[in-house]
Amino acid sequence: MELNATQKRLVTLLFMQGETSRATLADSLGVSKPGLTQSVKPLLDEKILLLGEKISTGRAGRNQEPLRLNPEYGYFLGVDIRKHNCYTCLLDFAGSLVEENRFLDLEGLRSYIEGISSTRKLLEVAFTMRGYSDEERFLAGRPDFDVLKKRLERKQIPTHFVNNVEALGNVYHLYHQEERNFLLIKYGPGLGSAIFIGGKSLRKEGSRSSEIGHSYLAGGKTLEETISFEALFHKETEEEEGAELLQLDKEKSERVFSTLALSVLDADCLLGLDRIVLTGAFLSKKENKDELVSYIRKLYKNFDGNKVTGMDSYDDLNRRKGALQAFLDLYLA
Repeated sequence: MELNATQKRLVTLLFMQGETSRATLADSLGVSKPGLTQSVKPLLDEKILLLGEKISTGRAGRNQEPLRLNPEYGYFLGVDIRKHNCYTCLLDFAGSLVEENRFLDLEGLRSYIEGISSTRKLLEVAFTMRGYSDEERFLAGRPDFDVLKKRLERKQIPTHFVNNVEALGNVYHLYHQEERNFLLIKYGPGLGSAIFIGGKSLRKEGSRSSEIGHSYLAGGKTLEETISFEALFHKETEEEEGAELLQLDKEKSERVFSTLALSVLDADCLLGLDRIVLTGAFLSKKENKDELVSYIRKLYKNFDGNKVTGMDSYDDLNRRKGALQAFLDLYLA
């Protein structure tokens, strides 16, 4: 069923809030009660929405049935593609976690997807990828995933390949739609970012224009080449391990804070940001967020440290980002 803009906003509200009264939904959407009924009826007919138990208003004949999403209408699958393995997360239509898995090879992943696609209605599979800014370049270098994409398309299951940091930015925006201008920084093991201005991502297909990690420093190296885990530890290091090593190495952590502080301050001055969101196992910790703010204030004492925050529930949202991206692709108006 093709949804109009109001119906998509309605689905998004219920996805975020769970079962909600009609009066609250009409108020949030800025529509009249008859207008809400007109949008809701086709969704009830298609079993996209379900009726909740009646809520008494205390007035005769005024009991109301709240609305909720039908969890079994369909499922969103996210696949987080890492260098040596893949993690999957399956959400039902109401946003509840169904299952998570880890696969060490593509054959296991393919068998899993084909298995659940034969028993569940997959609405979309969203693949989050590292080190690539667009789907075409990734698939050119990974023909195994190109084959998997074509298998899914033959089953009429939509697919989307998206940069993992872009997906995190989109997920943050889903939960904080009131924040229109923000920079999200994902640190570890590399360095990526997403910039939203006026509620819209600055990232363009195939472009690295919003990647703070690709900005050049005075020595001719990029920010990522200077403070990535590989640059710091001279070996391939996973996010959690690198965060622990940095926590124990004052010299290297100071290098990260001092180098990153200047780039964050430059971005804030250029873009007039309302929020700077720090993600990753290292920067999400409150003490490290506070330390970065102190380094920024050494450069500019009037910097507003209150605009810097760690991503709420980073570990949870990072695991779910692909499945949430699949929802966003279909239902964010």
